[in-house]
Amino acid sequence: MIENAVSLRERAISAIHVVEAVSTEFNLQSIEKVAGSVLRFVNEQRYLDIAVLGQFKAGKSSFLNALTGTAVLPVGSIPVTSVITRLSPGENNRALVTFNGGGVRETTIEDLDEYVSESGNPENEKGVAIVDVELTELRKWGGARLIDTPGIGSVWKHNTETALGWFPETGAVLFVMSAERPISEVEMRLLEDVLRYSPEVYIIITKIDLYSEKQVADIVSFTENALNTNLERSFPLCPFSTVKDTRKHVDKIETSIIGPLLVRVDEVRNTIVRHKASTLIKSCISYLEIARQASKVERGELEKLKKAVFEEHMNAHYVRRELLFILDSYKNETRETLFEYMKEYIKPIIERLTADFLQSFPGWKGTLYSFTKQYEAWIKDSLSSEIKKLLLEEDRSSYIITGAKKHLSFYLKSFRQRLNENISKSLGISMHSEEWGELVFDIRRPDISISRAFDFHLDMFWFLFPMFIFRKIFARFFAGQIPGEVDKNIHRLVSDLTGKIYREMDRMMEQTLLYVNNELKLVESLMERTPDTAGRIDEVKHKLTEMEQLLHE
Repeated sequence: MIENAVSLRERAISAIHVVEAVSTEFNLQSIEKVAGSVLRFVNEQRYLDIAVLGQFKAGKSSFLNALTGTAVLPVGSIPVTSVITRLSPGENNRALVTFNGGGVRETTIEDLDEYVSESGNPENEKGVAIVDVELTELRKWGGARLIDTPGIGSVWKHNTETALGWFPETGAVLFVMSAERPISEVEMRLLEDVLRYSPEVYIIITKIDLYSEKQVADIVSFTENALNTNLERSFPLCPFSTVKDTRKHVDKIETSIIGPLLVRVDEVRNTIVRHKASTLIKSCISYLEIARQASKVERGELEKLKKAVFEEHMNAHYVRRELLFILDSYKNETRETLFEYMKEYIKPIIERLTADFLQSFPGWKGTLYSFTKQYEAWIKDSLSSEIKKLLLEEDRSSYIITGAKKHLSFYLKSFRQRLNENISKSLGISMHSEEWGELVFDIRRPDISISRAFDFHLDMFWFLFPMFIFRKIFARFFAGQIPGEVDKNIHRLVSDLTGKIYREMDRMMEQTLLYVNNELKLVESLMERTPDTAGRIDEVKHKLTEMEQLLHE
């Protein structure tokens, strides 16, 4: 088995190198990028990576902590995981932080939060490439390494991009979804992407402690049926809770997933390597087929295709106008939709802040000046916390963006169909069906604006207002400022989100135009292959086909 694994690895690496060379020769940039990721996976020999993937708030980090039996990963109500974290067996508990520049720093498990969490390392400002955590608790699993990934779909764009970028390097996959919501269209699309890179996928449904046994059974049944209907295959599925019967759930995953994977680790790795390399080769061949057919087709038919592609290029101005029209319809409803939703939160936030203020104020000490500064710092921190929570709860921003993205995706599908029909009519072949990449929504942390407690420098005359006499008066005054501050900052939040949604829609439009333009350029480039290059294309295709067949021997 080991000899077969080594042989397969060598064949896969050779095939990937050929794909990289072909991608460079024929300018297949998207294929070249994926080839690099697949190569990194094939070169990893020490561990079988088991990636934990899923949407934000699905409970991935809590699940991993329970699975490993140690609270190593930070958890919380806000997005916490901001970089890829690999958990592997070790003689001692420690963490190695690798930075984008190549430097490595050893740190303790207790200080891990400073590098892997959104609070300790906001937007990955420290430039962390990856974090490797060694745990003595994982020595029982030997060759398994668990991968914690940032949640997909959180309000921070870089987290989603980090997780999506890791997909080609996944080994086996534990796909985590929460019992709190039925499987979504986004999760279905994510699973489709995952299946392109790994055939070993298992479903974990977390937070089942929130429901009765009957409800959990219904959730499991619904999920299984949805997966079978949409993806036309079944998945091993394990319910899980970090609150109730956790040990029982961990034991089940160890015996039904982890254990069997390790028993047949060479077979699993071989299956994944074959799957990744084979998919990569087939994608490359499908593009080469366009060049081959273009080099052989009669000049008249090729000119018709070139004309069709040229007309698509000439329509670029009209395409932009059409996309602008589509997005304007979404932009026009953005501000009103956001405010109608946000205003429902104003009164509850005011009530919570007022109650918190009245509880905190009796402990404040000092002069009117120091009271004023304490109030301004308190209201800023408290409002910031409330608005961060609101950003995590509200879904109107993503709802608007998702609607626009679906519309643009439909437009791209129509473009692809037109292009494919022209190619099929002229060359007698169909293009490789390329998935449109995930568009992610970018919201930065809220900027809180707090007014001075007084419109004039009354606090400078603190000596005129001894607080042991005027404490209650100023307590009422400060409390009276809270509604205005909340209302002002909710309006600012709506304006800020509206602007960010506009910019995100514009970015999506530019991505759409870039995609269309790149596809047309690629087809044009492939069509320029002259008849005397047909032999070279056939040679490359034949070599890739042989390599793909060798992977399965």
